[in-house]
Amino acid sequence: MKRILTLVTIFILIYSQNNFTQGWQWIDTGYPCSIYDMSFPPGQSNIGFAVGSYSTSSGIIFKTTDGGSTWSKISTDTIPGLKTVCFTSTDVGYAGGYQNCLMKTTDSGSSWVLLTNYSRSLYINNIEFWNSNNGIYDIYPSTVFITTDAGTSWHFAFGIKQTVEDICYANANTLYMVGGDEKISKSTDGGIHWTDIYSGTPFSVLSGVEFFTPDYGIVGGENGKVLITTDGGINWTNRNAGGIGLMSGVHIFSEQIAYVAGAPEQVFKTTDGGLTWVSDFNGANTIALYKIKFTENNIGLICGSQGKILTNTDYVIPVELTGFTATVERNNVHLNWTTKTELNNYGFEILRSIGDAKWEKIAFIPGFGTTSESKNYSFTDEQLNNGSYSYRLKQMDFSGSFEYSDVVNVFISILVEYSLEQNYPNPFNPATTIKFSIPEATNVTLTIYNTLGQKVTELVHTNFAAGRYSSQWDASNFNSGIYFYELRTDKSILMKKMVLLK
Repeated sequence: MKRILTLVTIFILIYSQNNFTQGWQWIDTGYPCSIYDMSFPPGQSNIGFAVGSYSTSSGIIFKTTDGGSTWSKISTDTIPGLKTVCFTSTDVGYAGGYQNCLMKTTDSGSSWVLLTNYSRSLYINNIEFWNSNNGIYDIYPSTVFITTDAGTSWHFAFGIKQTVEDICYANANTLYMVGGDEKISKSTDGGIHWTDIYSGTPFSVLSGVEFFTPDYGIVGGENGKVLITTDGGINWTNRNAGGIGLMSGVHIFSEQIAYVAGAPEQVFKTTDGGLTWVSDFNGANTIALYKIKFTENNIGLICGSQGKILTNTDYVIPVELTGFTATVERNNVHLNWTTKTELNNYGFEILRSIGDAKWEKIAFIPGFGTTSESKNYSFTDEQLNNGSYSYRLKQMDFSGSFEYSDVVNVFISILVEYSLEQNYPNPFNPATTIKFSIPEATNVTLTIYNTLGQKVTELVHTNFAAGRYSSQWDASNFNSGIYFYELRTDKSILMKKMVLLK
């Protein structure tokens, strides 16, 4: 009886560790391969893809349509082992691996086209895309290619001096790379040229990198090593997450909250920007963990060996958002949103996408913590160029849970021609308003003439930025009659007639 009670106690302890304190749960795909990478297309929480290998000559591609709860094999058994995958939409994606296999699909993985087989003795380690056109991949050990036309053509990158283990985009132009001899490299021209910015222990490896902004990033390495920078790689703080393995998975929620994961079966979390780390999952040390991904509705996924994937859905959404709007004023966008209640609300990241580019953080607005009162927020995105803009909010609580708002879309159409409107009212007595528009910064003069061509007054004489303007003329001291008003800029002269009738 005592032995039975002991076994029950052990079972309850194990169950509680797996289901209550850790939050991470195993998913078994049913295919005993090493799953090296996953990709959820932009804007997607349900549809995702994963790739892996049984061996260098045998690989597999998975697809999920329920946020990673279940995975289906969608590949044949003839592809080589795969190491990396990146989808730029639900239809278009890239996968790479052994035998230098680089493939592209345009039908959500149903069929694939081989793009290159540079050397069958090498393998592709990483593929990353910033948007639908601009991407990068590396061939182990140290060859890197970039594309600006969705993979139609690829061009060599220059300046790589180490083996490449991982690459990430910080923004469209800024990328970071980590690899052998604990080197960290940086590119500021979209991945064409690279410069070493950090070098650590020879023969040791840095294997995971992610940047939250171009300045703030985290790098994982051997023996639980974690490096943090807050100034774009000029300085690095060396920390240990507490593990003994290789930290190859890195994910950053905010400048305070982040995760690292690796072999053997270790996940660590920080809530103070990487200065201290605590264990968030500690397994049986039989499964290697690789990349970390979080879907847009906060489902955490870590791919691993033996066909296993760790998942975490235990995130509480702390804020009830009741409205989010975007309005355009000239070339500025005004964002306004309201919360009904807030629970542990750390704040809101404002994310912007231009055209079909990836989402980029442009601002952070602090929350009110916990409150039962309605709160109003606002932010203005200023001096924008012509184009289509999308905005959404990433609301975060103090524990790292987050949720995205709905997307709002606007279109900026800055003036493309000079115009001078008819004054209003017309006829007038004694005052009238004159409106005009300019498409670019220029010197502007607005002058009033009588019928003899004599200047009677000058309303405006200054430099204006592009936009719409108005000026009022009070003609109380002038006689009734016909007058002409002239708009003169560096590139145009426009004139209209008006009538003063007393």
